[in-house]
Amino acid sequence: MPESLLQELQERIRSTGPMPFVDYMQLALYHPRHGYYTTRVPGHGVHYATAPTITPWFGRLVRRELHRMWEALGQPDPFTIVEVGGGLADIAGAAMEEPGWLAGALRWRFIERCGRVQELQRKRLGTAAELAQWAPALDTSPPVVGCVLANEVLDNFPFHRLQLDRHGEVREVYVDLEGECLVERLGPLSAGELVDTARQVAPRLQEGDRFEVCLELEGWCRQASQALERGYLLIVDYGDVEPDIWLQGRAGSLKTYGPGGMGQDPLREPGRQDITADVNLSALARAVEAAGFQPQPLTTQRAWLLSLGLGRVAPRRIRGRPGGVAGAGRGDPGRIEPGPQARRRGRAGGPVGVPGGEGGPAASGWGRQRRIAQLEVGDRALYARALSDGGPLRRAGGLRPRSGGATPPIEAVSTPRSASPAGRR
Repeated sequence: MPESLLQELQERIRSTGPMPFVDYMQLALYHPRHGYYTTRVPGHGVHYATAPTITPWFGRLVRRELHRMWEALGQPDPFTIVEVGGGLADIAGAAMEEPGWLAGALRWRFIERCGRVQELQRKRLGTAAELAQWAPALDTSPPVVGCVLANEVLDNFPFHRLQLDRHGEVREVYVDLEGECLVERLGPLSAGELVDTARQVAPRLQEGDRFEVCLELEGWCRQASQALERGYLLIVDYGDVEPDIWLQGRAGSLKTYGPGGMGQDPLREPGRQDITADVNLSALARAVEAAGFQPQPLTTQRAWLLSLGLGRVAPRRIRGRPGGVAGAGRGDPGRIEPGPQARRRGRAGGPVGVPGGEGGPAASGWGRQRRIAQLEVGDRALYARALSDGGPLRRAGGLRPRSGGATPPIEAVSTPRSASPAGRR
């Protein structure tokens, strides 16, 4: 048995030939023995940190969003949160820290395959673990009334890397061997589903430009829909819309986070660094609609958290410390600083603006935009979020924000939506 992932990759390539990058990424992140996410807890450690691990305020504000959903759905009991990629249960722990919240209706279902992580989640929740359950996949448990929650999950779905060659043809990146070293080579498209996207993107690219295509979004959104009898899908992640998502230049949007910090070499130390890319939010919108959801307007994380009251509940600067929130000082109420070892995905260390940076993603120099996508499935479209910072809303039944505030609260949808049983098409 190979002692390392590199050795296994070398043997596999010698035996079967070059593999598409998407297959390499699957092994690098999720190999059962050597994968990055099978040997580490997502969002924790020295390579990067996610918002829920930096401060409990993120989970507490998510709790406000979940309360809105619960009321919009008619205060069902039970009201179940199905969380994918829950890490050490930081969101759940913060959301469930008030006993009897939601009139005792709240339940939590973690989608987690790793037994070690499940035990860490139980330990984090303490007595609240009695209200939680665990499942290995979205499609392995009965549907619920509630919300499917995915915070920084989709950007780690394995993706195809494509490149425009000197002949103006879009080719796929494969991983091959040169001696004992892993190298990249261009080859034919490995999946028929890539052809239409390649034709659409090619005229916009220059020779050598790369972009990513994830083919897993549609299947995952379908599973999320099937996990719900009625409810919402709440996605928090880095991403952009078409065509901007394709126009990232020679490296595309791929980033790595490992012992050497942030980089762009995914073949270096396979299994020891995270590999991520921006989520195509246009493709995501198509996938969720196909799954029976009603997409609502996108927003930055900053605007979303401020709409939930971040400026009121955390008026002072929050500094990440082991064990909770500590420290105080004047500054941006939406700014959160990690501990000395924490590095945030999208920025190589330094102050971290969890709500989108100082002035928003572009102003802060993150290079990647974090957007919120909230979607609803059910027998009625009861409510929609109005999160456009006061601008006109697209979709969501033609809603307009209430007067007197830049980021309004929930507004009612005027026309109900009919749907097939369980709210799916």
